[in-house]
Amino acid sequence: MMKSLIEKGTQNGPTTTLKYYLFDRSTIVSSTKEVYLIDHHYFYRRSFDSTTTATTNTMSDSYTYHKAGLEAELGGTPQFRGKQGHSCCGCCCDTRRAVIICNLVMIVLQVLTGTFLVAGVELFEAAAKTADDDAVINAGKQLQQIPMGLVVTLIFLQIVLHSIGVQGAIVYKKWMVYCALASFAINVVANIFQLNPAGVIFNVCLAYPHVFFIKEMNENIMTPENYPNEVQSCCCV
Repeated sequence: MMKSLIEKGTQNGPTTTLKYYLFDRSTIVSSTKEVYLIDHHYFYRRSFDSTTTATTNTMSDSYTYHKAGLEAELGGTPQFRGKQGHSCCGCCCDTRRAVIICNLVMIVLQVLTGTFLVAGVELFEAAAKTADDDAVINAGKQLQQIPMGLVVTLIFLQIVLHSIGVQGAIVYKKWMVYCALASFAINVVANIFQLNPAGVIFNVCLAYPHVFFIKEMNENIMTPENYPNEVQSCCCV
């Protein structure tokens, strides 16, 4: 397993004492604010020497200088951490980005479904009242039996769950992502009972990045500190 380069520093008056260690990925504690991943994507621009003491007034933008200083401190070439997480559909984007996009898609679909359902029922009922066709009249009566209040409530609940999922991906909260995953699971079960294979496949495809995102959070791959190493997108989104 490739090791990750970790910077752990403490402020001490006018100087900053820096110590550098190599940790396995499993030992990273993302909740500890003193610990930061640094590599060619993400690092703090500070100058230092082999004694690991640097003044706060001497700042350097040279990555080569930092790398040389780290090599001197560690006694060898540091191993920089690259992307370790899953790429959705093989090459599309990282799982965090996919979770956000999938939940935004579901929010838009639920809003459109609720809007067209309510408007369509009202228009059809109005047409049924003035129609002479028995089929139209019977269809209007059947629509009146649909518990629209319950349907709208369920749509609103799904919008809430997917909104929580978006926020969960943004702030790296697993329980929030689980809320969105639960909504997809309910949709899968409902489509199975309705014998709708297209609905099952659609919801499974949108749920799958959630599973990998949660897995990567459990493995400390997908963290705020390490996300610059994991970010991936096939477009500018």
